[in-house]
Amino acid sequence: MQDTSRPLVQRFIGCPPRGVLAAFSPANKQNGRIDTQVRQSVNFSNVQNFTINATTYDQDITQGTQVQSLTTTRQGPVLYETLESFRYPLTMIST
Repeated sequence: MQDTSRPLVQRFIGCPPRGVLAAFSPANKQNGRIDTQVRQSVNFSNVQNFTINATTYDQDITQGTQVQSLTTTRQGPVLYETLESFRYPLTMIST
C-alpha cells in the first residue's frame, strides 16, 4: 500500500550534447498528478583580441552568454508553457 499522505516527487536531470539541459519532475498531489518538464539551452561565445609589443599590452574581450528555458507543466488535460530568454553580455577593454 502506498503512503498518499505525502506527495511523491521524483527528479531526473540529463545533459545531452550541445548545451541542452532537461529535467523532469512528476508529483502526485491531492488534486491529481502534476508533471513538470524544463528544457534549457545555453549558448556561449568569446572573442579576444590582443595587441602585444615592446610598449603595448592591450586586451579586448567580448563574451556573450544566452540562456533559453522552456517550462512545461501538465495537470490532467491542462498544459501550461513558459518560455524565457536571458542574455548576459560582457565587454572588457584593457589598455
